[in-house]
Amino acid sequence: GKSIIAKAVDLAGNESIASAGFGFGIYTVAPGAPVILSVGSTDSVVSSVAGDAVVSGSAVAGTTVTLYSGSSVLGAVVANAQGGWVYTLTAGNIATLGQGSDSIVAKAKDPVGNESIPSTAFSFIVDTLGSTISSVALISSTGGLNGTLNAGDVVTARVTFNEAVTVT
Repeated sequence: GKSIIAKAVDLAGNESIASAGFGFGIYTVAPGAPVILSVGSTDSVVSSVAGDAVVSGSAVAGTTVTLYSGSSVLGAVVANAQGGWVYTLTAGNIATLGQGSDSIVAKAKDPVGNESIPSTAFSFIVDTLGSTISSVALISSTGGLNGTLNAGDVVTARVTFNEAVTVT
């Protein structure tokens, strides 16, 4: 760092005692690009599950990390003393991103305004809507006397959803 002191000189040329040194730094180099480590937990899917809309990464300690979707700013957070940062996507962020495949980048800015280049884009999926049934088709049934199903009758149906689902 640098240090500066001050002295006062009156009209007669008398010089004061030097002030205490004032230390400062000169920042002329932008911080390195931050790194996005994860979005939406470990599966890179932002869902409606509590805590699943988290973006985390690393950057130079003390820099302000701003997240972008295209030219839209999603939000900003300050990297901690170890360089880690965490940002939770808001409902507004998720609306901006929309459902489906997305990617975001981050930029870091130091305390005097020097901005990094963008991070590598991080791709992920937003899926916060529940599955919906598109159609139900009766394939076959046993029993069903006069079009009425009774206890113990076996029915086979094909249910089509708007997306892939896991049936348990």
